[in-house]
Amino acid sequence: MQRIIKFRARNKTTGEWFYGSTDNLLQMVGFWELLAVGVLDVETLGQYTGLKDKNGKEIYGGDVVKCKLHFSGFPIECENIVVEYGRFIRENKNAGFYPFYSRINSFEIIESEVISNIYESPELLEVK
Repeated sequence: MQRIIKFRARNKTTGEWFYGSTDNLLQMVGFWELLAVGVLDVETLGQYTGLKDKNGKEIYGGDVVKCKLHFSGFPIECENIVVEYGRFIRENKNAGFYPFYSRINSFEIIESEVISNIYESPELLEVK
């Protein structure tokens, strides 16, 4: 069985998300053409992680998630984690804004929920 690779990017004019997937060749070609001609914003390009949140929503690079996980047997609750390059990148809870680098697959994910993404809700990254 071959892994399906998915991408998304935001339309510069409408703000709507457009998706491309390797299981639909015509859709994928159209996706890359729209990206190449500037209809889609390359800065919002995100790849599907292969994970879904507790509601069945696919988690993409650039998503902001809230999660409960175990790391080496220790429970961790995280808010405002940004998913990038297959890693949890930053957290904004208790200790403020700081880098939090870890591979997604190094945790046992108990529960996750996509809250938003860094493009539509950049305020989620602000230190409170």
